[in-house]
Amino acid sequence: MHDLVFTTGLTIGCLVLAVWFDLRLGDGRPDSYLRRIVHAAVAFLLLEASTGVLYEAKAHGVGAFGITTGLFVLFLPALVYSFLTGLWLMRTLADVVRFARR
Repeated sequence: MHDLVFTTGLTIGCLVLAVWFDLRLGDGRPDSYLRRIVHAAVAFLLLEASTGVLYEAKAHGVGAFGITTGLFVLFLPALVYSFLTGLWLMRTLADVVRFARR
């Protein structure tokens, strides 16, 4: 039960951070659709790599402190970046729908 609460809190916290970063970036977001897609692909690879490193660390017997540190140093930024690029892709879809209505 405690794992579920922590996972849910981490996910919601990462989503809130991603929305905050998106609002702070403003006009600094990638303009090109291709750049947004490349950012999403990089975010996917980073998320996969961070989970792979954490699984390997756990398999090699790294303690709870090491796993928690890896979680906040590797996984949290990758998850925030993934949510951020997801927001950018949703903006891309909204732009495409607006363009199609014209």
